[in-house]
Amino acid sequence: MNLTQLGIAMVIQGLLLTSANAQSTQNRSDSLKLQTSNPSATPLSANNTPSASSAEVRTMRIGNLEFHVPVSYLDTWDGFQSKMGYIRIKALLPCLEPKTPENAAEFEKHHLGDTIVISIDRIGPSELTGDAHLAMRLAQAESYHRYVDDGVTAVRHHHASPGFVVFDDPALFVGEIFLLEGSKPAFFFECSRSDAPNFFPFPSCAVRELVHSKLLVQYWYSRTWIDNDLKTGLTIDSNVRKLIDRFTSPEFLQNPPTRGVCQ
Repeated sequence: MNLTQLGIAMVIQGLLLTSANAQSTQNRSDSLKLQTSNPSATPLSANNTPSASSAEVRTMRIGNLEFHVPVSYLDTWDGFQSKMGYIRIKALLPCLEPKTPENAAEFEKHHLGDTIVISIDRIGPSELTGDAHLAMRLAQAESYHRYVDDGVTAVRHHHASPGFVVFDDPALFVGEIFLLEGSKPAFFFECSRSDAPNFFPFPSCAVRELVHSKLLVQYWYSRTWIDNDLKTGLTIDSNVRKLIDRFTSPEFLQNPPTRGVCQ
């Protein structure tokens, strides 16, 4: 193949890749069917953040589940993340209240503070949750020990205030994993260490789990919420699931809650 033929082949290949990428983006966008429940509602502010006083509700579909989410819950707008096909919510703990003029300052902090950020997406074939995700994280730590000290050191763990096993091995890097004993599938939260302010000035916890057998739900909140009582992490998880159920309830549109899940 001469240089001219090679150049033509490269151009054709580039056109085919561009077309394929465009089609993939369109398919992902189409999978999240977005519409407003109030077409005449006031548009979003110029900085693409939801209006705190807006009662507007966005309706979209992820898989076969339809969500009805007030704009005041949206962490960012960006076409409702339609290009990526997921939902990102920000709410105020402990009741998961939406942003309002009264609590807006808490949402505008440069760290989590008393808010929680929740991501909802479709579960992919290679996504790990529960027991498989925990096994992967512990296997990573074991591999680290094999590499560093030839496997002499085992992954560290101990029992914590009642009902939890804590993995606090330095090979986990995140800091600590708090596993609820006997949970099936395994429920745990990974937290950065509160005694390492030089590395984590605002320690946080993260949860990754499967909800309704088809949704990958991930959320993050400040570690201060579980430092005094690990069971608070269970309450937070219960409230996250309640909020998702409300967003997928047909009755939601008739009476959308404005005070979170504790009302």
